[in-house]
Amino acid sequence: MALGLSACALAAFNVALAADSPAPVEAEPVVIAIANLKAGNTEARAAAEAIAAKHPDLVLLTECSRVSLAEATFASNGLQLVLDGRDPSPWGICVAARVEGDVALIPAAWKGPCVGPMVVGRFELGRGPVALIGVHLPPRVPNCEATTDAAVAALAVLVSNGRLVADLGPAKAGDAVILAGDLNSYDKKLAPLRVAGLADTGEIEGVKLTTWQVGPIKLWLDHVLIPKSWPAEGTRVFEVPGSDHAGLVTTISPE
Repeated sequence: MALGLSACALAAFNVALAADSPAPVEAEPVVIAIANLKAGNTEARAAAEAIAAKHPDLVLLTECSRVSLAEATFASNGLQLVLDGRDPSPWGICVAARVEGDVALIPAAWKGPCVGPMVVGRFELGRGPVALIGVHLPPRVPNCEATTDAAVAALAVLVSNGRLVADLGPAKAGDAVILAGDLNSYDKKLAPLRVAGLADTGEIEGVKLTTWQVGPIKLWLDHVLIPKSWPAEGTRVFEVPGSDHAGLVTTISPE
């Protein structure tokens, strides 16, 4: 009889404990937008409005210059410039955000004749810290193409199973990685990054997009890559006034 009472009491205790235990924290969706502004863009305010209209939490901007970046327009839409890498060359790169993070401009992880800096940031997203790596890789033209492939390979070495293998700028080893920007690379050229555990958000959704077009040539050059296990939805392109690239926006749920 005493044993029966103890079992009942234990069951009641377990029920009470389960009721008091906090439910698992679900990852909040994060909206990321990327855009190559075009360094000489004379429609900077309209470009900023088009990007802000997608209500992003994080924005990675390549070809970010004093001409192409309408900082006040981003700020009036709740997006603060957390990394100012404006430059008149095509290698200017900036980050605007609604969320706090530690962001730095660091030398590129690759060598070659066509090299600009890269952005590394650390943000608390989902259930833990996330490393944002922002890049503008050189175009696939004769004097730069070897650098482009070397850059993709160098980025892949930084990541394993979708996480940083070592500290990088403000980001720490083990942080989940978001790699974003103008990679000047279409799907087959991104194979080393897939081996490193990253996947394009459009690829996760099963969509194919065009972010750059000249005549009949249509290429998907601008990407957001995340750990393969993360969900992504709503990946789509949009017009960026004054730029020769389309912008890209996606919603991810960091895990």
